[in-house]
Amino acid sequence: MDHNDPERYREFMVDSSVETVFIEYRLEGKLVALSVCDLPDDGMSAVYTFFDPMMPKRSLGTYAILKQVEYVREMELDWLYLGYWIDGCKKMSYKTQFRPIFGFVKKEWRLLSL
Repeated sequence: MDHNDPERYREFMVDSSVETVFIEYRLEGKLVALSVCDLPDDGMSAVYTFFDPMMPKRSLGTYAILKQVEYVREMELDWLYLGYWIDGCKKMSYKTQFRPIFGFVKKEWRLLSL
């Protein structure tokens, strides 16, 4: 499987049954982060966020989520879906900083108590 295949990129990042938006985060004009988000009818789904690895102290991933929360509130949407979260996965642990947290458990969304 070719991970550099443009078609695979397009399928993952662009092709969607809902509107997809790209949110740019800039510092003094320089692009430092980019969020790819889907906009279903009732919320926003954060598909993927890229950020400058040379700026770890700026917490750009957390900043992107805060801006997404702001957008969801301004648009009066009900939900912000941060994507997959795997308990014990260090790269995904930042998602537990945002509450409430719901998980899709036994075919339904449930409030998680972590």
